This record gives sequence, C-alpha cells and structure tokens, in this order.
Amino acid sequence: MDGFIRTLSNSFVEHAINSDTLVIDIETTALTLLEPPVKITKQSKIGRWTLSQYKKLFDDNVHFDTTPRARILAVHIPNYGSGAVDLDALSEQDKSYLIHNVIHNKRLIGHNLSFDLSFLKWYALDSEPICILDTMLLMRIAQPGLSETGLNTLAARGSEAAHSLVKSGKGNTSLAASAIIFGLDDCGETAESKAFQKPKTWSPSKLTAEHYSYAVSDVDLPISLAKKILRLDDRENIDNVFDVAFNVASYKMMSDAAIVLSKMHYRGVPIDLSKIEERKKELIDQVIKSANEIVEIDDRMYTHLDELESLNGSVKADLKNTVLSILESRGFDVKDSLKEKELRLLGCAGDEFFETWIKLQKAKKIIGYIENWKVRRRGGKIHPLISIGCSTMRTSSNNPNIQNIPSKHRDLFSLSDDDNNTLAAIDFGQIELRIASQLALRAHKEVKSGASDNMLPRYVKEALDNYKEFGTVPDRPDVDVDTANISDEQDRIKAYMQKNMREYIESLDELERHGHQMLSAFKSGADPHTLTAIQSGGADVDTRGMSTVEFLASLTKEDYSKLKSEISDARQSAKALNFGLLYGMSSETLWGAGVTDYGLKWSLEDASKMREAWFKAYPELRFWQIHTHLTRKKKQIELIEKGKGGFTYKTSRPAYIVETCAGRKIGATTKNSVLNFGDQGTGADILLDVISRDPQPLGSRILAAIHDELLVEVPKRHAHESVAEFERIMCEVASEHLPDVPVDTESGVGGWDH
Repeated sequence: MDGFIRTLSNSFVEHAINSDTLVIDIETTALTLLEPPVKITKQSKIGRWTLSQYKKLFDDNVHFDTTPRARILAVHIPNYGSGAVDLDALSEQDKSYLIHNVIHNKRLIGHNLSFDLSFLKWYALDSEPICILDTMLLMRIAQPGLSETGLNTLAARGSEAAHSLVKSGKGNTSLAASAIIFGLDDCGETAESKAFQKPKTWSPSKLTAEHYSYAVSDVDLPISLAKKILRLDDRENIDNVFDVAFNVASYKMMSDAAIVLSKMHYRGVPIDLSKIEERKKELIDQVIKSANEIVEIDDRMYTHLDELESLNGSVKADLKNTVLSILESRGFDVKDSLKEKELRLLGCAGDEFFETWIKLQKAKKIIGYIENWKVRRRGGKIHPLISIGCSTMRTSSNNPNIQNIPSKHRDLFSLSDDDNNTLAAIDFGQIELRIASQLALRAHKEVKSGASDNMLPRYVKEALDNYKEFGTVPDRPDVDVDTANISDEQDRIKAYMQKNMREYIESLDELERHGHQMLSAFKSGADPHTLTAIQSGGADVDTRGMSTVEFLASLTKEDYSKLKSEISDARQSAKALNFGLLYGMSSETLWGAGVTDYGLKWSLEDASKMREAWFKAYPELRFWQIHTHLTRKKKQIELIEKGKGGFTYKTSRPAYIVETCAGRKIGATTKNSVLNFGDQGTGADILLDVISRDPQPLGSRILAAIHDELLVEVPKRHAHESVAEFERIMCEVASEHLPDVPVDTESGVGGWDH
C-alpha cells in the first residue's frame, strides 16, 4: 500500500472537513490547468526512477497521464495528524466536494498558498477561505532582510545545505530555503525530495510509498516556520500565530489580496480570437518582408534565409555570428551580444541593416506571444497566473506573461464577442513620482522631529546639529573621493565622511530654502514631465517672471495642451530624467537609458548637465535619496551568489532595510535598489490594497493587475459609471497611503488599448 487516501469514507477526511484550521499543499501535473500536456519519453524521470525502472515496479501495469490537473491534496490537521488524498481516485463530484470543504470558510496555512488556491479554484469555484497564513508571503513581509539574502548569507558562512540550494538557483523564499534559514535543517531539501518536485512525477496511474512520504513529510512545516518567522515559541497556540501575523504591517492586506488573485486567475483575460489571427497573418508577412529586405541589404544573410523566414524567434550561433560580422563591417564596435539595447548604445540606431533586423525579431516575438496564448486559452480567454512576486511585492504574470505586451498590440485584448460586458483599463497617473514626493516629505519630517537622529551616522548627526543651530554647511572635500586615488585608508575614510556630511546638509539646506517642488507641482495640477522639461533647461519657455509651477498653473487648458505639443521632444527627455534619476542613476546610465528606452539623441555631457539640473530643480528628492542611504543602511553582509555557468562566488554587500509608506519593511543590497524598493514597494501596497477589497461596482470585476494598472470587466450599460467608481476607490485607497500628495487616475473603456 502506498498510503494515499482514495475515498471520502475515511475518518481523516471527515476530521479535515470538520476542522476550522488546516495546512494544505498540492502536487500537480502542470503549473496551471491550461498548460499543454508534456510528453513522457524513454528519457523521462519519474521521481528518482527512469521510465523503465518505474514500469518494472508495477510489472508494466502502469500508465502515465500528463493531463494538467491537481493530483494530490496533502492536509495537516493541527493536533491531529497528516494525510494525503489521491484525487485521481475520486469522481469529479467527490473531488469538488472535498476541495470545497477543505477550503471554504477555513483558516488555511501553507507555503505559496496563492498558487494552491489558484489551481484549486477550478474545482470549487465558490470556495473561499476566511483567511490564509502563507509563510512565503509572511517571510517576505515580516523578515525582509532574511527573505532577500538569508540563504546566500548562510552559504557564505559555510552551510553546505544553503550553498547547494544557491547553486541550484533556489530562491530564498522556497520552502526548503526558508526551513534552512530558520534553523529547521532536518526539513531541508534533499536530492531524493527534489526528484519528486517535477510535475511528471505525479503522472503515473499507480504511485509509490515514496510519493506518499514526500507529499506528507513537510505538509505540517508551515506551522513551525510561521512561528520561527514571527519569533514565537514552538508551543504557541495556532490562534495566537494568526493574531500576531495579522498585526505585521501590510500582511493581512497582502494575504487578502492573494485570495483575490486566485479568483482573477479563474476569471481570465479576454482575447479577440479573430483579431489575433489577422494580426498573426500581418506579422508573418512582416517576417517574410523583413527577411528578404535584410538579404537585399547584405547578401551574406542569404545562406540564412530559411532561418530568417521561420517563425522561431531563437537565433542559432551561425546566424548570430553573421549578424555581428555584418554590423562590425558597417563600422560598429560590437561585442558578443545581439541585445537591442546594447547595440543601440553602440550607435547602431538608425542603421538600415540593424533596424530591419530588430523589426524582424520583434515580429517573431509577438508571434511567439500569440502562439503561447492560443495553446493556453480556454474559449476566448487566457488565464495568466498573477502572483505577488519579487522584493517589492509587485505582481508578476506567468503562463502566459501579459505584462510585457507592447502597447500597439494591446488591442488584441477585448470583449468583442460579449454583448453585455466590455473591457476597461485604469492606471494610476505618475504614481512613482507621487510616491517619491510622499517619501521625501517623510524624510524631511524625520529630520525636523528628530525621529531619524539615532539612525544617522554619528558624524552626520553632529553636522546636522551644527546646521540646525548655526546654519553651517560643511566644506566640500579637498579631493573628489569617487575618482581620486587616495592611498591612505584613514584619509580615504575621512574624505568619504566629509563628502557624506557635505551632501546631506547641502541637500537639506536646498530643501529648506526652495521647498518640495514636485509636491507643489502635483498640488497645482501641473504635469511633472512638462515641469521637468522647463526646470532642467530642456525647453526654453518664457515663464513671465513666475516660478515654473506658478506659470503652469496659470495656463488655460488649451494653452497647456499647446505647450506640451510644442516641447514634446523636451518632455521625452524629461521622462528619462524623472523615471531614471528618481532611483539615483549615474550620468552614464541615464544617458544609456535615454538612448535605448526613450530614443533620445543626446551626448553623455547633455545627460550629465540635465542630471545636475534635475537635482537642483527637485532638492527634496536629492535629500530623500541621501537620507535613505544614510539612515536605512544596516551593515555589510557576506553573500554567496550564483554566477554565469552555475558556479557560485562570495561577495560583500551593504544591507538596507527601507519602509514603504504603509510601514512595510523591504530588504535591499544596493543604493539604487533601496530607493526603488521603497517607492515601487509603496506602489505595490496601493494596488494590492485595492485588489484585497475586490471591488465590484455595478457588477464589474478585476481581471488582471499589470504593474500600476488594473484591467477590469464592466457592464456595457454602466461602463463609464463603473469605471468612475473604480477610479474613486483607487484614489481613496491611494490617499490612505499618500495622505499629503494628490492622486490621479487615467482610464479607457472598450479595450486595453483604449
């Protein structure tokens, strides 16, 4: 006997159904129910066995079915025990009954529960837990430093188990990694357990006792892990564990959002099938046309014509070498990369051969997207798995990914065949800049109230005290410490201290004298990109003796629109400045981003001058950046990190812990990322707060979240009223996070492209 339960007439199943708190985990044959089935071949591994070895276990009386489905439901009942049900053995009716009754109105515990709930929603549509305790989510929120670097730090300290996981590419938040980080080493991953993580392993009609052992061996682990994360005694009552978790900043909101994300996966995103077929034909024509054009430009491409005309977007080594050779012969100092951004930085932009090559590759990429949607669709919808991912907790989209669709192809998403509903898109306007304004105001308040005194380095605090009492701004260092070669260690440290003091107090002094310029712009209703275009010197505009903010506020709507049109090029440059310098880009990086992301034709000198002008225009943002670097830095940490080719290496990095506007803490290891994470983390808080409430005005519902944007389904009869109510809710929620900054939204009805 393998140990699996295969009937509902079982005391464990009955006890699980009647329990109010359960730990659950599922084993599936695919990442989602809409994946194309994978093939079982002679080379396939089933757990730790080859295919032939596995067949021999059952005298060849076993078959393999990779149809996407939930195969095993493992359950732990606190203070009772663990068990696992083979769902293949149940009728569809019994399967739905069981899944409904282990989810609905339960308090659920697990690791990455959003995935489990998204999968199980297909079997029990109306099932919804009261609340969830997701240890992956909890770890990211309650222990941000450990969730970012804990595994790598342990590897650097000599933990073989941690080093093995780093080398295999396991993230810090996997269950195995989390167990090691919190000292639950006996629950870590082994070679044997890793073999059972492959979906194919759960495809056989007959399973083994080892399958059962894997399914139940760590199903209870999230309870112990939650207590470790929350620093609770292992004997702590489970009710108290939930209470403590829900008191961690943002956890309850995030966990509620995770439940709604599982509903969004089931709801799906509509695609226009007829338009998709038309677009595919257009793109195929574009591929053929570009392939022949590029051969005409350089006949060395003729030998690759078949590959050029194929719809496969991958580039074989011979073709890659030919393209690089041609670009080199056309005067470009190319390396060993065909990445568009890198080639544009090398000056390839505008070259006929290069632009034709890029047009060809982009057409193939969109064809790849379309084919991906077609094989994963159900009816007229695709069902991306949208989850809370990455350090900032922004949402990610997979299987298929819909977050990187070029705007000109977003018209493929619509409810064209629905007589009753239509699609609408609602986006927060300039939300990253608005958040930065709130963070800058918070930093300023910390200094004025003394709240950050204990966070500042002692020498900076002394300089701050002198400034507050006497208005003294420290002198500049005698040398440029970033470029000078200072041999004496003490002299170098002293110079850096002088630089830090000078920059911090100087930026504070500028802020005190000029105020919060970006915030003033938002309060007056000014467009930040127009403001920056003028402030940075990119646009020569007569402000009639007024400040730029006052001038823009004085314009009529028609004059404002005319001005934006007249300085459109300068506004494009302003976007590069606003979104690049917000997180502290260097002049070199800013120049590159301007060239590759905004199509700017500017020099490094231009970028450097405009960078200096931008920080002068917005002293509050410069102060916020320096203040964050000085007050949120904790200590240097040793890390083992994975490099190219799978090898690992040891490095040392600074550790930062920054807070979102809601107080949620995030770990970071670079100066740029600590700024990015505080800002984009707040953006994630805002959007997930909206999602957690699952607003459904006039029968509308959220279908997808893309960065700072929501795709919603609205009834055609009340489309504009529904969108207006969504916008009201979004602004209301955002204002709870950004109480001092006006918030705005932009929307379109009729499709994503509207």
